[in-house]
Amino acid sequence: LTIITVFELVGAATLIFGVYYAFTAKTTLWIFYGFVILALTILFLLFGKRLSKDYVAAASLVPYFMLIMLGIMSMY
Repeated sequence: LTIITVFELVGAATLIFGVYYAFTAKTTLWIFYGFVILALTILFLLFGKRLSKDYVAAASLVPYFMLIMLGIMSMY
């Protein structure tokens, strides 16, 4: 749980820095990195939910993963 929390905080901080960096340097590279970190976090959560056989909670994470994937695909 601690690792998931750290990944979530690092991903959020990277996205916040990415928005600032997008306005100052006119590039969205750090936003892309934030999305990738958050995608890994959601995959870790999905794997944990599948191991614990909590399929309903795992299914509720799928829309968030899809939104992150759409964000990643919109970067390029």
